[in-house]
Amino acid sequence: MAVSKGEAVIKENPMTGSVDAYIEALLEFERTGRCFTELVNRAARVVEQCRERPERLMFQGTGIGFAWPQGAAAHAVIVQDGEWPEAVKLQQALADWHGARAAAQAAWEALPDRLQRAGLPPPPAPLRSDVLPG
Repeated sequence: MAVSKGEAVIKENPMTGSVDAYIEALLEFERTGRCFTELVNRAARVVEQCRERPERLMFQGTGIGFAWPQGAAAHAVIVQDGEWPEAVKLQQALADWHGARAAAQAAWEALPDRLQRAGLPPPPAPLRSDVLPG
């Protein structure tokens, strides 16, 4: 399809849409990976405190209290609501990441062969440890 703009005629390139779709899919894949990694990092920070300084740790919002040892409250590490991600949040983040990876793969497969051969790489493999941003 040609579009006329004044004196110039601009031809729409059918490959541009597929490249744009692939780039958007990759960006979404990266975004969902960052979201999942943030949840994992948040949980890791809490686990680190559990291992290293359990005497200073308290989870807020559980409805379960305890008496702090003398002077410990002044040095407490309080885990706020939302700092410890629930399993459902982690599972949703994983589902989003896997869905985004599948969409990126489908968008790459929809690219014309010559663009794939020209160097547009496929999305990272789904089960490699280096896929998620660190």
